[in-house]
Amino acid sequence: STWLLWAGPFALLLAGAVGVGTFMRRHPVGMTEPSPLSNDERARLQQLDIDKA
Repeated sequence: STWLLWAGPFALLLAGAVGVGTFMRRHPVGMTEPSPLSNDERARLQQLDIDKA
């Protein structure tokens, strides 16, 4: 009669592991190269560098 108390935590652990596995498969962790700066971003960066100096 207490099987739910014994099986419940394991079922939750299994469900969490499946959820984490699904999330990790959809959103792989890895280093991706940053996209190059646009001309507007370069101009803004140069302006900030000039203002800082």
